[in-house]
Amino acid sequence: MTTELAVPEVDIEALRCEIRNEYAEVAANPGKGFHFHTGRALAAIVGYDEALLDGIPEGAVESFAGTGFEDFEITWRAAVFDGAPQASSAAYFGTMGINFRARKP
Repeated sequence: MTTELAVPEVDIEALRCEIRNEYAEVAANPGKGFHFHTGRALAAIVGYDEALLDGIPEGAVESFAGTGFEDFEITWRAAVFDGAPQASSAAYFGTMGINFRARKP
């Protein structure tokens, strides 16, 4: 005897919205604890070379919730707020501008 399981209706857009909200929460509150790995520990699990993280502000690293890219390279990095005509809170937090290239397996 086979029992058929009912497949629930899923609102794909609502699901995408909830996923975005969850990752936004990681970015805003990285120390909260989640049901998935984040931060430097996740970077190590997915195989990122520790040298790639050098020079990236720790706040950016701790909020990392990536999806396991096979290859990642920072192609440009600059202190984009140095010499800005107006004070910026981004400069206070050590925010840097970067360009990167990433490739999934």
